[in-house]
Amino acid sequence: MANTKIPVELSSTPGIVDNSDATAITIDSGERVGIGTTSPSSSTKLEINGDGELLRLDGSGGTARSMRFRGLSTSALAMITIDGSFKLHCEDSGTHMEFHTADTERMRITSSGDVGIGTQNPLTKLHLDTGTSGVPRIRFSHANTGNDSFEIGSGLDGITNAGWQIKDVDAVVNRFMIDTNGNIGMGNANVTPTVSASAYTGACLHIAQSTTSSAGAQIRLTTAAGGHTGSDGSFMSHYSDLNTYYYNADGGNHLFYVGGNLKFKVTSSGGESVSDEKYKENIKDISYGLDIVKSLQPREFTWKDTKEEGIGFIAQEVKPLINEVVSEPLENGPHESSYTLNYDALTAVLTKAIQEQQTIIEDLKSRIETLEG
Repeated sequence: MANTKIPVELSSTPGIVDNSDATAITIDSGERVGIGTTSPSSSTKLEINGDGELLRLDGSGGTARSMRFRGLSTSALAMITIDGSFKLHCEDSGTHMEFHTADTERMRITSSGDVGIGTQNPLTKLHLDTGTSGVPRIRFSHANTGNDSFEIGSGLDGITNAGWQIKDVDAVVNRFMIDTNGNIGMGNANVTPTVSASAYTGACLHIAQSTTSSAGAQIRLTTAAGGHTGSDGSFMSHYSDLNTYYYNADGGNHLFYVGGNLKFKVTSSGGESVSDEKYKENIKDISYGLDIVKSLQPREFTWKDTKEEGIGFIAQEVKPLINEVVSEPLENGPHESSYTLNYDALTAVLTKAIQEQQTIIEDLKSRIETLEG
């Protein structure tokens, strides 16, 4: 079949008007239509060639303007509709929408409304997948200069197939991260070792300050509904002097509970152990006294870690004498444990020894007075 040509001079339909002698519409033997070209491409059924606005859909009144596309299945209907809004339709319940660049699918919207970027099978309303290369991330930024850009994404910098992070792009610092073991890092999460390194195995929360900052890493608790000032709340801080500080800016007490009961209190006057009768039963006098105290071995020693000189008792030496004031190492704990000694409770033994000694002194005094009399 030869090409069918509709010369301009035979056409009176709007849109096929040309003042020249050129062919306006060409229909070739393959039933391909060319407008503005006499050689429509073999890969398309309609080719429009020209400048400016090439295709317009106009309606009248409040009617919608639509273009329909039907695939191999009569039910696989797609539409572009303009009715005050621009709409893309996939009418068949089993169809989806694909978006391609460089002849490769980049994004998909399933028939249930799930959006997949980098995946053809999104499992949530928005699913990002970079495959075997790259890290899936979302960036938030604006035109202002400064620390304005953040990225949220799966994977930790420098660690393969691990975790999730929020990254300060401008400062090139991870501000928040969770590794695959559930450990959390906040502040300057770029410090070494990282939150997922072996040195922090078992650490659920790691808050770090910059290694060049003297401000220290801090946890702050406050009840100020309208924000806080420099003189309210409680802090736990670790500074570059390697000391850990506990600070109550409100001037209140620090209370320490175990099993729902208050065990220790720190006030402006110092530390206080709880000794309320309501927490105790089977109350009786202790059997320890002067003989036990005479068996205690006060020691002087050097601490291995700090090389500082100290005085006191050795827990293993006290345990056979006063078992109640010595606790044995914890078993199966996350860190190396050790014997501990309750020096507060030891004062009860010392008090009993002084009382017994005073009784002896008073008895001797009475005897001397009798002999001198």
